Amino acid sequence: MNKKNLIGALVMAGMILLSLPLGAAHSAKALREDVEDEYYYDQTGYAIYEGLDARVAAAENLITVAERYEDADDGVEDAMERVEDYITMYENAYSWEEDHLERQVRANNGLSEAAEALSARLNALPITDRDAQAIREQLADMDSEQDKIQRSSYNDAARDYNEKLTHFPLSLFRGFLGIGDIPTFDGTP
Repeated sequence: MNKKNLIGALVMAGMILLSLPLGAAHSAKALREDVEDEYYYDQTGYAIYEGLDARVAAAENLITVAERYEDADDGVEDAMERVEDYITMYENAYSWEEDHLERQVRANNGLSEAAEALSARLNALPITDRDAQAIREQLADMDSEQDKIQRSSYNDAARDYNEKLTHFPLSLFRGFLGIGDIPTFDGTP
């Protein structure tokens, strides 16, 4: 084999080796974009971000009711602050950073727990029937939106994406390329 053929073969082998991680990165990016499209509007037209915004609005309404009773019990103020912290965490999660969905999932899960704790704290106090009804309605709104979020086709798309990352060639290059899983909003990996 002459020197030109050897150099040509080496260049070709190098290009093939370079094309594998570049192709994997391109494929992963395209797959990820498809999943993120489902976040904005899933197969039924539901948008997870709209559901999350509705949950935050209901939590803010719950805080409005709680403000009437924050002087009646020290624990109400602490419980309100916890709800506000998760609202802030959710609002700060919006960014173009890679982990913004993960941060939204954590904020959403924490918001559920914090709202339930605030509700329990309020229901232990002598509150008006009107406020008790408002609390039930806000929690029902939050639960209804969470149910829609959990049933969204986004979650299936995210699981499918995560599964594809375990197959060649993505599995070989994902660590090297920094390709991570996409979180689900239904509590499943």
